[in-house]
Amino acid sequence: MGWSCTKAAGDTLDRIQEYYKMAGEEMSNTFRGSDGHDYFWEVSTDKEYRDGHITGKVFLYIGNNRTSGAWKDGTFSIRPNGTIHHFSHLPKKVKEYAENCLTNAFVVIHA
Repeated sequence: MGWSCTKAAGDTLDRIQEYYKMAGEEMSNTFRGSDGHDYFWEVSTDKEYRDGHITGKVFLYIGNNRTSGAWKDGTFSIRPNGTIHHFSHLPKKVKEYAENCLTNAFVVIHA
C-alpha cells in the first residue's frame, strides 16, 4: 500500500533529497546533520493525513561507516503547504533551500 501527500509537501521532501544529491550523497534519504553526524529519514507510511502533510522518523547512524546500525533520534513534519514544521538535525541552510524553491516556484507560476 502506498501513501499520499499534497504536491507542495512532496515537493519540499524532493528538494531536500535534491540538495543532498547535488552535495554528492549516494542515498536519497541520508544527510549530514547540523551537528556533523550522519542521519537518514523514513517517511511514516502507516498513516495518511487528510490534510496531506508528511511525517516521519529521523535515525542516527551508529559508527562512521553507516553499516553498524542506527537508532531513532528525532522526527520530521512537513506541512501541507510545503513548509517544514520541524525536521530533527536538518541544517538550516537545507531547510531554507527547500522552502525557497517553493517560494520561487510560486512566484514563477504567478508571474
